[in-house]
Amino acid sequence: MSGSSSTSSSSGGFASLGSAEEKYSSSTSGGFSAPMVDEEVEDVSDFREMRACGTVSDFFDQVDVAVVDVHSRISVGDQLVFETIDGLFEQTLDSMQVDRKDVEVAYSGDDVGIKVKAKPRKGGQVYKVV
Repeated sequence: MSGSSSTSSSSGGFASLGSAEEKYSSSTSGGFSAPMVDEEVEDVSDFREMRACGTVSDFFDQVDVAVVDVHSRISVGDQLVFETIDGLFEQTLDSMQVDRKDVEVAYSGDDVGIKVKAKPRKGGQVYKVV
Protein backbone atom coordinates (compact mmCIF):
# COMPACT_ATOMS: atom_id res chain seq x y z
CA MET A 1 0.00 0.00 0.00
CA SER A 2 1.39 3.33 -0.93
CA GLY A 3 1.10 6.31 1.39
CA SER A 4 1.17 4.31 4.62
CA SER A 5 3.53 5.56 7.25
CA SER A 6 6.28 3.30 8.44
CA THR A 7 5.81 3.55 12.22
CA SER A 8 6.37 -0.12 12.79
CA SER A 9 9.18 -1.21 15.03
CA SER A 10 10.99 -4.51 15.31
CA SER A 11 8.32 -5.81 17.69
CA GLY A 12 5.98 -7.39 15.17
CA GLY A 13 4.88 -4.31 13.23
CA PHE A 14 3.37 -2.32 16.11
CA ALA A 15 4.31 1.25 16.86
CA SER A 16 6.49 1.78 19.88
CA LEU A 17 4.90 3.25 22.98
CA GLY A 18 8.07 5.10 23.83
CA SER A 19 8.59 6.19 27.42
CA ALA A 20 5.39 4.55 28.70
CA GLU A 21 6.63 1.20 27.44
CA GLU A 22 10.05 1.76 29.00
CA LYS A 23 8.54 2.68 32.39
CA TYR A 24 6.32 -0.40 32.37
CA SER A 25 9.03 -2.80 31.33
CA SER A 26 11.44 -1.42 33.91
CA SER A 27 8.86 -1.68 36.70
CA THR A 28 7.88 -5.29 35.97
CA SER A 29 10.00 -8.35 35.85
CA GLY A 30 8.26 -10.09 32.99
CA GLY A 31 5.19 -11.36 34.89
CA PHE A 32 2.75 -10.77 37.66
CA SER A 33 4.04 -10.26 41.15
CA ALA A 34 2.36 -11.08 44.43
CA PRO A 35 0.99 -8.19 46.45
CA MET A 36 3.30 -6.93 49.16
CA VAL A 37 2.21 -7.65 52.71
CA ASP A 38 3.58 -5.45 55.47
CA GLU A 39 3.01 -7.95 58.27
CA GLU A 40 4.88 -11.21 58.44
CA VAL A 41 3.00 -14.32 59.48
CA GLU A 42 4.69 -15.69 62.56
CA ASP A 43 2.42 -18.59 63.47
CA VAL A 44 1.21 -20.72 60.58
CA SER A 45 -0.92 -22.82 62.95
CA ASP A 46 -3.66 -20.21 62.44
CA PHE A 47 -4.09 -21.42 58.86
CA ARG A 48 -5.97 -24.55 57.84
CA GLU A 49 -6.07 -26.33 54.53
CA MET A 50 -9.47 -26.92 52.95
CA ARG A 51 -10.40 -28.92 49.88
CA ALA A 52 -13.62 -28.64 47.90
CA CYS A 53 -15.68 -31.78 48.46
CA GLY A 54 -19.10 -30.87 47.09
CA THR A 55 -21.70 -28.36 45.95
CA VAL A 56 -24.99 -27.45 47.62
CA SER A 57 -27.71 -28.35 45.12
CA ASP A 58 -30.74 -27.67 47.33
CA PHE A 59 -31.77 -26.53 50.81
CA PHE A 60 -34.90 -27.37 52.78
CA ASP A 61 -35.36 -24.58 55.30
CA GLN A 62 -38.27 -26.31 57.11
CA VAL A 63 -35.88 -29.02 58.37
CA ASP A 64 -32.51 -27.21 57.89
CA VAL A 65 -31.16 -29.85 55.51
CA ALA A 66 -28.76 -29.15 52.67
CA VAL A 67 -28.55 -31.50 49.69
CA VAL A 68 -24.89 -31.80 48.71
CA ASP A 69 -23.60 -33.21 45.42
CA VAL A 70 -20.43 -34.90 46.65
CA HIS A 71 -17.25 -34.50 44.54
CA SER A 72 -14.79 -36.23 46.89
CA ARG A 73 -15.17 -38.58 49.85
CA ILE A 74 -16.63 -37.25 53.10
CA SER A 75 -17.20 -39.10 56.36
CA VAL A 76 -19.12 -38.57 59.56
CA GLY A 77 -16.83 -36.61 61.89
CA ASP A 78 -15.28 -34.49 59.12
CA GLN A 79 -15.13 -30.73 59.62
CA LEU A 80 -17.04 -29.05 56.76
CA VAL A 81 -17.18 -25.41 55.68
CA PHE A 82 -20.21 -24.16 53.71
CA GLU A 83 -20.51 -21.01 51.59
CA THR A 84 -23.40 -18.70 52.48
CA ILE A 85 -24.67 -15.53 50.86
CA ASP A 86 -22.72 -13.48 53.44
CA GLY A 87 -19.62 -15.63 53.95
CA LEU A 88 -18.89 -19.05 55.42
CA PHE A 89 -19.93 -21.26 58.31
CA GLU A 90 -18.27 -24.35 59.69
CA GLN A 91 -19.64 -27.43 61.38
CA THR A 92 -18.78 -31.01 62.20
CA LEU A 93 -20.53 -33.57 60.01
CA ASP A 94 -22.58 -35.41 62.65
CA SER A 95 -24.75 -37.44 60.28
CA MET A 96 -25.83 -37.64 56.65
CA GLN A 97 -28.37 -39.55 54.64
CA VAL A 98 -28.62 -41.04 51.17
CA ASP A 99 -32.18 -41.91 50.11
CA ARG A 100 -33.36 -41.32 53.72
CA LYS A 101 -30.92 -43.90 55.12
CA ASP A 102 -28.07 -42.95 57.44
CA VAL A 103 -24.60 -43.46 55.96
CA GLU A 104 -21.14 -43.06 57.48
CA VAL A 105 -19.28 -42.32 54.22
CA ALA A 106 -20.31 -40.63 50.95
CA TYR A 107 -18.37 -40.87 47.71
CA SER A 108 -18.06 -38.82 44.54
CA GLY A 109 -21.36 -38.79 42.67
CA ASP A 110 -23.53 -39.27 45.78
CA ASP A 111 -26.26 -36.77 46.70
CA VAL A 112 -26.46 -36.58 50.49
CA GLY A 113 -28.70 -34.77 52.92
CA ILE A 114 -26.86 -32.99 55.74
CA LYS A 115 -28.51 -31.25 58.70
CA VAL A 116 -26.90 -27.79 58.86
CA LYS A 117 -26.80 -25.07 61.50
CA ALA A 118 -27.12 -22.15 59.02
CA LYS A 119 -28.51 -21.58 55.53
CA PRO A 120 -25.94 -22.42 52.84
CA ARG A 121 -25.95 -20.78 49.42
CA LYS A 122 -27.51 -22.85 46.64
CA GLY A 123 -24.72 -23.61 44.21
CA GLY A 124 -22.17 -22.79 46.92
CA GLN A 125 -19.11 -24.91 47.54
CA VAL A 126 -18.66 -27.24 50.49
CA TYR A 127 -15.10 -27.63 51.76
CA LYS A 128 -13.53 -30.30 53.93
CA VAL A 129 -10.90 -29.17 56.44
CA VAL A 130 -7.86 -31.43 55.99
